[in-house]
Amino acid sequence: MIPPYNGPAIAPDVNIELGNDPDYQLYFLDEDLGEQQNLSEMHPDKLREMIITYEKIRGVTDSVNGELELK
Repeated sequence: MIPPYNGPAIAPDVNIELGNDPDYQLYFLDEDLGEQQNLSEMHPDKLREMIITYEKIRGVTDSVNGELELK
């Protein structure tokens, strides 16, 4: 499960996919290592279960992450 993040999908300076998406992403990596088929809509119960576990570990936040500063 990948939580939603705002921001560009691709880092333009290096042309690398960042994985940013406004929606949750859910992949079955045993069969989709390239993360091509987002299963979040097909398996909403599993996604909800994973979100609950994620929030227990990390907490609930509505904050927006700022841009990373590379040093």
